[in-house]
Amino acid sequence: MPSSQLLILGNGFDLHCGLKSSYKDFFQSSILDNIGVQYGLRQKKAEAIGFWENLLNEYYKKFGNDNYRWCDIETIIKDTVLTIEEIAFNAIKSVRQGESLEVIKTIKEFLYKICMSFYFSLLQRNICSDDEACSLLINHILQELNKFERRFCKYIKDNIVNPKNENEFNTQYIVNAMNLLKTLVLIKMLMLNLMMKRPNFFVIIKKKE
Repeated sequence: MPSSQLLILGNGFDLHCGLKSSYKDFFQSSILDNIGVQYGLRQKKAEAIGFWENLLNEYYKKFGNDNYRWCDIETIIKDTVLTIEEIAFNAIKSVRQGESLEVIKTIKEFLYKICMSFYFSLLQRNICSDDEACSLLINHILQELNKFERRFCKYIKDNIVNPKNENEFNTQYIVNAMNLLKTLVLIKMLMLNLMMKRPNFFVIIKKKE
């Protein structure tokens, strides 16, 4: 009976095989208005309308950096999700008091403005209490995160399979990936074989270190 093996692969695997899967690749392809860049503008594409695209473009506008690692983006997402409830409640209070925020200087003020706009749209329809509005806002941002993840998945797929012709593939990436997978499996088999023949081999190496 043939044995099965589970290999957990990260973004480094795709990058090594030539796939444009870095955050910078995704940002420049899907979010950044590259025509505007030629004129010194830091603006997003008109079709990049999601909450997270807007937020990430705000980071680019503030800091001029698009060369983040994906773990940096995950940290930005985590920090936003953890602080958004407090920002939302303060934004609701500001709307209730008739306050406005015209000039945005920080990322927190950007989030504050987004929350104010969202709550104001709910207030105009008079459909919920402040607590309900805050809950709706948080749910909206989490739903936007799911959409953002789906858009990134589509970006990756489109880099492997031509979206205009499903019979056209990124052959070089596929060949590189298959070859690397074979190498990884071979290395694992050799390591297991070595451990069975010389179970103390790695203990000896560790002691030498």
